[in-house]
Amino acid sequence: MSVPSVYAIALNYNTREMTIGLFESLAKLVYPNVHLVLVDNGSKDDCAAVVASRWPQVKVFALPQNLGYAGGCNVGIRYALEADADYVLLLNSDTVVNPPFVDELVAVGEKDPRNGFICPRIYAGAPPSDVLWSDGGGYYSLWTGFADGYARGRRRPPEALLDSREVTFATGCCLARTETIRKIGLLDEGLFAYAEDIDWSTKALRAGYKIITAPQALMWHLEIRATTSAWRFRLTTRNTLRVHWRHARWWHCLTAWPFIFVRWLGYMTFREVIHGRWREAGALWKGVTDALAGRTGSPPR
Repeated sequence: MSVPSVYAIALNYNTREMTIGLFESLAKLVYPNVHLVLVDNGSKDDCAAVVASRWPQVKVFALPQNLGYAGGCNVGIRYALEADADYVLLLNSDTVVNPPFVDELVAVGEKDPRNGFICPRIYAGAPPSDVLWSDGGGYYSLWTGFADGYARGRRRPPEALLDSREVTFATGCCLARTETIRKIGLLDEGLFAYAEDIDWSTKALRAGYKIITAPQALMWHLEIRATTSAWRFRLTTRNTLRVHWRHARWWHCLTAWPFIFVRWLGYMTFREVIHGRWREAGALWKGVTDALAGRTGSPPR
C-alpha cells in the first residue's frame, strides 16, 4: 500500500533565522513521503540560498516580489497539484514541529475522505511550552464575523485530550487534502494576508468537507510579527469585512455588523487613541473604506 504524498510548503519573508529553524525541525520528520518546499516571498535576506545549500532536497522558489501570504502559498500549492500530491501542508516560517508531526496529521486525514483540512495542536512560544496558541483549529461564526483558536492561552500538556474532533476553522498552518483544494480553489490572493484561512475554511465546509483536529501533531508558534500594526490593522479590518460579506446571509448581519463595529472597530480605535497611536487608529477605518471600495492586494505600508 502506497504512502500518501505530502508537500510541506513554508513561506519566508525576511525571517531567515526562524525559517532555518523550521527546516531544522522538518529535517527530523519521520514520515517517509514528504517533499519540502520553500517559497521565498521577495525577501531581502539570503534565506533561499542558505536553505538550498543546507538542504539540497528542498524545492526553492525565490520570488522577485512579495505576493503576500495567499499568493506565496499558492505558488507552492500549484507546484504540489502539478506533482499530483495527496496532501499539502502549509507552514508559517515562525514555527517548529515534532518529528511525528506529518504522520499524525495524515493518520487523521486518512480516516475519512471527507476530512478536508486537518489541524495540529499549536503551542505559543518555543518548545517545550505547553501554553496553547490553538488546540487544533478553532471556530468561526458568521453571527460575529470573527474566528479564534480553541483554548488559546490555556496550559495543556501534549498527552492531554487526544481525541480528534470537528471544528469550524483551520488556521493557516494545516494539512489540506488536494482533492479539497481542487474543488474549492486556491487561497484568495486578493486578500493578500489575514482571513484567507477563514475564507478557505468556510468554502471547504460548504463543499461538504470536514475540518478536524490531530492533537498529537504538535507545533510551536513563535509568533514574531514582521509587519507594522497599522498595516496589519488595515488589512485585518478590510479582509474581515470582505470575507464576511462573501459568505454571510442577511440575517447574519443583524448581529455581526454591530459586533464588528463595536467589539473590533470601536474598542480597538479607543485603545489605540488612548495610547497615542493615531496612525493605527486611522488604519482601522481605512480598512473599512478599502472594503467598501472593493480594494484588493496589499495597501501602502
